[in-house]
Formats: sequence, structure tokens, C-alpha cells
Amino acid sequence: MKIITDTKAYVQLNDLAYLMKSSEGKAIPASVVNKVFGEMFICTDSNRYDFMEFDDPEEIKFFKNLEYSVDYLECINLTDAELVEKGEEVASRMNEVAKKYNSLDETEKGNHLYLVNEHELLQFKMYSIRDIIWFRMGKLKMKLPKDAKDICASKKPESKFKKIVNIFKRR
Repeated sequence: MKIITDTKAYVQLNDLAYLMKSSEGKAIPASVVNKVFGEMFICTDSNRYDFMEFDDPEEIKFFKNLEYSVDYLECINLTDAELVEKGEEVASRMNEVAKKYNSLDETEKGNHLYLVNEHELLQFKMYSIRDIIWFRMGKLKMKLPKDAKDICASKKPESKFKKIVNIFKRR
């Protein structure tokens, strides 16, 4: 999962672990490689939902265009049903990729391994959508970056209850 603003990109270590796999044919900015892999990069079950911050405009643009990584701000106003629908769209794309790969003969499969990577990245994207639903339900603990919390809070629609309370406060 990622959170992209005008001035920062917050990317989970979980997504960064897939960075090299997803970059086939795409240049990764040197500053991203240095930040992520410059020191020991370890992504485990205990830190996979932690965020790494990027603030260089080139880094932000790179992560904004990273297809397999789900942007939390784009999903924050979606209902669970809409998120499930988004997950079903990803699953449909996964099935198309699998059918394409499975229709190849054994020799051709070796020449089309990019389809296996594409399938794995789509599966990762679907799991990320699931994680957003679980996070909302309280089944997944995740600590949003401090300044991203304010942005996320401002993006959430006001509940009907709060609207009603605010109407009575005005009188």
C-alpha cells in the first residue's frame, strides 16, 4: 500500500519488497534504490506494514505510477462493496493472464515468464485491497505515518451522525 501526496510518498515495506520484480522495463530512480537497498533491507511479518517516506519529486512520480501498489487515498472513500468489486476486477485480470500463459506450449512458456511476474503482482495488489478492508474492520493493525493520518482523516467523508450533530450545533 502507498499513500501519495503532492509532497511525499509513503510506501509500505511490503510493497518495496516487490520493487525489483515490478520494475522490469522501468527505470527505478537511483535515490529510491539507495534509500531502500542502501542499507540492509529486511521485510518481515513484524514490519511489513511499516511505511518508508520518499520526498523527492522524481520518487513521488515513480511511486505514483507504480501499478501493483494500491494507493490508500484512492480507496479511502470507497465502500467495502466497492473495494470487493475492485478486487474482483484484479482477479479477472489475473485469470486473463493465467489463461494466456496456460495456453502457451512448454517452449513458449519459458519465453513468457513476464506473465508469471504479472500474475504475482496482480495477486499482491488483490491482497493489498483485502488488507485495506481488514484494516477498516480492525483485523489488521497498521500504523499510518503521522502527517499522512491528517490527510487520510480529511479525505474520509463525514458520517451521517456527525452531519446531524453539526446541524444541531449550528442552532
